[in-house]
Amino acid sequence: MNRAPEIDKDYWELVRRFPLVPIKNEHMYKRASALLDELVDRLDELTAGEQDYLSVLGSLIAESEKDLPIWQDTNATPRELLAYLIQESGLTLTELAKLVGTYESNLSAFLAGRRGFGKSVSLKLAEYFRVHPDAFMSSTKRAY
Repeated sequence: MNRAPEIDKDYWELVRRFPLVPIKNEHMYKRASALLDELVDRLDELTAGEQDYLSVLGSLIAESEKDLPIWQDTNATPRELLAYLIQESGLTLTELAKLVGTYESNLSAFLAGRRGFGKSVSLKLAEYFRVHPDAFMSSTKRAY
């Protein structure tokens, strides 16, 4: 009968610090990311067990990021947020306007600070960009 490969103590120490389970919330995500950063900082010094752990932890983080909002800066104004999301998506204002059912001029006016969005457009933008709908409801900073 084949024996399971022996796993070094460094691996088990990391498992005690952060078990290799699906990441289900922001707290777990932050803990996992901090540990990943710590391991990457000493990548050339990792034992085989630590390398194996790092590989699985990286996969768990990547999988969890599929479900997280793509914007994490809670100090941004709605205008800053939308400008960032448009830039990152590569969309033109015309394309985005068609996607969310508004006019390009409305998007331009919002980005220039001359108007806000109604609930309908805010909801469509939030759904498209995977952020909270309140993100686009005013031009003041939000804590969401």
